[in-house]
Amino acid sequence: MTSNLPLTYAPADRTGAFVSHRTTASTGHTVETIAIRKLDEVTPELGSGRIDFVKIDVEGFEADVIRGAANMLETHHPVAVLELNHWALNALQRTN
Repeated sequence: MTSNLPLTYAPADRTGAFVSHRTTASTGHTVETIAIRKLDEVTPELGSGRIDFVKIDVEGFEADVIRGAANMLETHHPVAVLELNHWALNALQRTN
């Protein structure tokens, strides 16, 4: 299932872009709608290869990514590296 969610970023620097439907953009930021797919939907498209490593750096959207990758994580048992940004979790997703 594809979800369409807002991606917010500063036009001069997209490195701090984030997806959140729980907060609004600051003045001067750009918002565009992007399609989000679960990793569990995408991994069958890779064929029969193994997934050995997953990096998750999603500015507060970590729980959603993990929920959307449950089957892939269970099947492949990859090494997973997560960046957990407490500010992003609180400010952008309203959780801690």
